[in-house]
Amino acid sequence: MFGDSGELEPDELDEGETVIEVSRLMKCFKDIYDLVKMLSLLIKNMIYQLNAMMKKKHEPYEKLFKKIMFSEFFDKIGEGLAILVTLDIIVHENKNYVKMWTVYNKMLIKIKKQPEKYGQTKKSL
Repeated sequence: MFGDSGELEPDELDEGETVIEVSRLMKCFKDIYDLVKMLSLLIKNMIYQLNAMMKKKHEPYEKLFKKIMFSEFFDKIGEGLAILVTLDIIVHENKNYVKMWTVYNKMLIKIKKQPEKYGQTKKSL
């Protein structure tokens, strides 16, 4: 084959390249973290509200919610949970995340020992 090594796996990145790649992805990881945090809180809140509405011993249930179908409510909870499960599967099935985070954490440990050497302060880390 011309120009192809025949390997299915991409070449391994050295530690420096790995740290650079993780650093470039930090904003994306932060956005994903914020999305997961927001979705988790939203779904939890929706379930608590649904629980409060569905308690048959409360008078508002008898008057307002007894004959209402909650299919759209459950659909929205399902969509949120589907997003969380999809993100979970992506992270668990990609073994490179563990390798890259290990190298990145090693770099941070080195920097925390001597932050002045790398032009940082302990507060900025």
